[in-house]
Amino acid sequence: MQFSWSILSSNLLLAYQSFGVVYGDLSTSPLYVYTNTFAGKMQKHQNEEVIFGAFSLIFWTFTLIPLIKYICIVLSADDNGEGGTFALYSLLCRHAKFSLLPNQQAADEELSAYKYGPSTQPFPSSPLKRFLEKHRRLRTVLLLVVLFGACMVIGDGVLTPAISVLSAVSGLQVAENKLTNGELVLLACVILVGLFALQHCGTHKVAFMFAPIVIIWLVSILSIGLYNIIHWNPKILRALSPHYIIKFFSQTGKDGWISLGGVLLSITGTEAMFADLGHFTALSIRRDDGNFENKLIQSIAEFIQMEAVEPQFSSSESPSLDGRMAVMSINPVQSSLSLIASEQDFVSIDESIQSSRSLTLQSLRSAYDDENPQIRRRHVRFQLPSNPGMDPSVREELMDLVQAKEAGVAYIMGHSYVKARRTSSFLKKLAIDIGYSFLRKNCRGPAVALNIPHISLIEVGMIYYV
Repeated sequence: MQFSWSILSSNLLLAYQSFGVVYGDLSTSPLYVYTNTFAGKMQKHQNEEVIFGAFSLIFWTFTLIPLIKYICIVLSADDNGEGGTFALYSLLCRHAKFSLLPNQQAADEELSAYKYGPSTQPFPSSPLKRFLEKHRRLRTVLLLVVLFGACMVIGDGVLTPAISVLSAVSGLQVAENKLTNGELVLLACVILVGLFALQHCGTHKVAFMFAPIVIIWLVSILSIGLYNIIHWNPKILRALSPHYIIKFFSQTGKDGWISLGGVLLSITGTEAMFADLGHFTALSIRRDDGNFENKLIQSIAEFIQMEAVEPQFSSSESPSLDGRMAVMSINPVQSSLSLIASEQDFVSIDESIQSSRSLTLQSLRSAYDDENPQIRRRHVRFQLPSNPGMDPSVREELMDLVQAKEAGVAYIMGHSYVKARRTSSFLKKLAIDIGYSFLRKNCRGPAVALNIPHISLIEVGMIYYV
């Protein structure tokens, strides 16, 4: 396989950004783990064996849940690069009849796999799958568990920053005794409002901004930890043995079991490794590339060529040519046997191939480009190669494709609305017409996330009254 520096640089950039999102929450746990573990009655048990036992509990919690559970097991159960509770539920609904709505199609499994080739033999159905498919109540329970898990992730995302920031700010009280608890809470609130105000910038910018801060923090606590181990107490390495966990519970008893809530705080943010998987996979590279339209044109051209060659093969020799197509390339746009690609700084509408676009749309597009010069990109123009041996029907179809590309691309996206019926209760109207509407208007829509120009967007949807 040819080594690509562009892919390597993209992967390194995603790894760098992951420090600002994934590891930002996980690495702040040392701020409050020991404080919350030895709170209350546990303050009476602060001897060496108990402290070693708490350290052993934290170490093995890190090993079993983030390392073994998430990295080795959960991260391999992604939904085409997407992670999270709903991604797992969507994956289950496509491979089994778990959905409460009859939306499963026969080709859903192959369509979502992005694989070109012969259909694989289906695996035998498991007894658990057949059992869940027969009982609607169990499928309802499964959906409730999914919703409950999503709510827990949202709750963790709201509560954990408050604990982390308040614990970090409380360190100022040690250096400056004049600060009161009320002033610390006010300072933490100001920082939290500022942090949440930055969320509208998107994961890409937020991760890029916070990554160096998290890296400095990780290097700092690593250096301080190594210094303390070497200079003060090298015996702490003995706590890696699970034997100290037994000593911990034998000495603390019931208080030790209650303190496990503080130990659990050491893995807060671990779910971000899976929930934010879609931001740091190969799919995110393709999303950030910005050349999806050009790659799509090249893929369609290759698909046209493939269809022209298909009748030359028998069904036994080429069973994989079943008319499916997938866009998988993440390399820069290059010329191929079907089309020749050339880059230009900007091509006006008058220079492009004549299309069916009206004069009104042309003037609107020109006005949009004048108002948004910062998002102009290098224009990629496709031309047919001078190949006299090309089939006339293929050449005609490719010419139509090039003309369609020059005419412009329109994005059709679904955009449905939900409203309460007139006969609904006041509580339902308050939740749907005010609460849900507020969240919908203040959340980044798909068109904004995908950077789709408003002039090229067509929204199609329905209003549902519930």
